[in-house]
Amino acid sequence: MIIKDGDLGPEWTAGKPRRIAERLARDRNLARVLPVIGEFPLPEGSTATVRARRVGTGPAVALSTFGRRLEQAIRRRLSPVARDIDGLEIRSVTTEERARDGRVDRVELEARAATVGDFSRPRPALLRVHDLRLVVEDALVNPFSLDEESRLDPLDAGRIRFERATILSADLTALLRDLKGFSKASVELGRGFASFAFTQFGPDVRARVRILPGRDGPIVVVADHVSVGGVAIPALLVTWVVRNYDPSPVMAARSPAPIGVGRIDISPDAIRISPNR
Repeated sequence: MIIKDGDLGPEWTAGKPRRIAERLARDRNLARVLPVIGEFPLPEGSTATVRARRVGTGPAVALSTFGRRLEQAIRRRLSPVARDIDGLEIRSVTTEERARDGRVDRVELEARAATVGDFSRPRPALLRVHDLRLVVEDALVNPFSLDEESRLDPLDAGRIRFERATILSADLTALLRDLKGFSKASVELGRGFASFAFTQFGPDVRARVRILPGRDGPIVVVADHVSVGGVAIPALLVTWVVRNYDPSPVMAARSPAPIGVGRIDISPDAIRISPNR
């Protein structure tokens, strides 16, 4: 991480670096795991500060205490992304030695149902998910803020896996209605595929898609039976047409860690994710 003082340019570019610098200045435990490793004067008179992640060995606590604090901290951190959670269960697996370094082999979250979305945004698009199981592997958290403040500061993760989830057809329709760029879209689930229709300025677009687990991202969208204004599109042009509606590249780019998804099955009533067999 490189932080520069002095003139940071216009507010729309300077806001985020300024907030990061302010957080490091006031948060002792965050600064502790991101120590300064070098300062370099710049030609215009400002200074560039280089910080690197160096967690080191945290405080010695019993494994049961670490697990309890981690669970409580995760529950407090869920509200920006998940609410109306029914039957939440959280389990962690690690050793006492690795816990001192803030390392957790596996964190498992299960819920009978939850409403997920980016609640930090005004009027976020929300999705109700049932029978949810999420696994985070090789997680790294700040052991100092967890010990002193019972606060979860995630620093890294090896992989995030959605092992189980059920999205009902009605809930998917409600999500599309509130999703930017999809407010005039409709979806009908079939056996093994979903049929989308996009009403827009100009010719309407229709497509039948299959949703598969991805390699470079959580999912891959495979489309066929694509038409624009009622005219069938040749197979060679399908990718060019569908890319404007495919959310998978954005999902992969914004993911803080590699995301895996289990087997995906589509039926007329729901989309279901289940563990790979």
